[in-house]
Amino acid sequence: TEKFPRLRVGISAPRCKQMVSHVLGKFAPDERPLLEDCLSKAEEATVMMLREGFQAAANKFNVKKEKKPRKIIQMGRSRVGKTTLLQAMHNEVIEYKKTQEIIVHDDAIDTPGEYIDQSGLWRACIIAACDADIVVLVHDAGNTMGRLPQMFSMTFAKPTIGVVTQIDGKTEEEIQIAENFLKMSGASKIVRTSAYNHEGIQELIELIENLDLSDY
Repeated sequence: TEKFPRLRVGISAPRCKQMVSHVLGKFAPDERPLLEDCLSKAEEATVMMLREGFQAAANKFNVKKEKKPRKIIQMGRSRVGKTTLLQAMHNEVIEYKKTQEIIVHDDAIDTPGEYIDQSGLWRACIIAACDADIVVLVHDAGNTMGRLPQMFSMTFAKPTIGVVTQIDGKTEEEIQIAENFLKMSGASKIVRTSAYNHEGIQELIELIENLDLSDY
């Protein structure tokens, strides 16, 4: 019946479960802060509905807010292709740019390669990562020298994934060498990419959007 007002609380689509088990299941650990905020707003809406009427409460609380994008931080040696990777993810024109300082975007933090090349500057990456949701370690295919610290992921209380860049024209062996460097640094999932032909870019974007932020 529609003869009395209802206060409805929506939930997101299931990540991998069936709809019924998703609706009746428990909240994931990374959803707890959202749940607490949601219950607080539901309480406010109920009080306002009783005091000022249903329409006033609906006008204030039934507003769809734009979803805030997840923020990644990229780390990797100089000339590994971090900036061009971001350009590909943002659908921008691919052009070489030397990153000489930490560059902050709405959805990403780009760090200079020197911060990984020189061990004394690793701390700058660690501090900058405090403002990110996901750490992205980057290594280029064909490069047989690893600069990323072993098990670097243990430094961050957040998910850490790996990206192999510049796979164009590289052999499977060269790509696997890059993947091994990323695995030794603690990357949990690895994506192979080419910024120039967009191979793997959409896969990377979807991984970032759907990654469980409590899984680290």
